[in-house]
Amino acid sequence: DMTERRNEILSSERRQVRRTILSEFVGACVVVPQQGLQKVALYDISENGLAFDMDPVLGHFTSGEEVAMRVYLNHQ
Repeated sequence: DMTERRNEILSSERRQVRRTILSEFVGACVVVPQQGLQKVALYDISENGLAFDMDPVLGHFTSGEEVAMRVYLNHQ
C-alpha cells in the first residue's frame, strides 16, 4: 500500500528530538535601515538560515534577503 509506505517515510524523516524555544537562550538583533539595531524574536536556526520575527512597525524583510544580525548566546 503506497499510503502506508508514504507514512513510514514521513515518520522516519520527522525530527527525532524536541524543538527548543530559542528565545529563552539566544538573543538576536537585526540592523534595520534608518532605524539601527533592533531586537527580533529568533525561532529557528538551520543550515539554510534563521527564522525570526520583528515588530511590524519597523518594516519587513523579504524571504531570502540577506541581513546583518547580531546573535547573543545569553541576554547579557
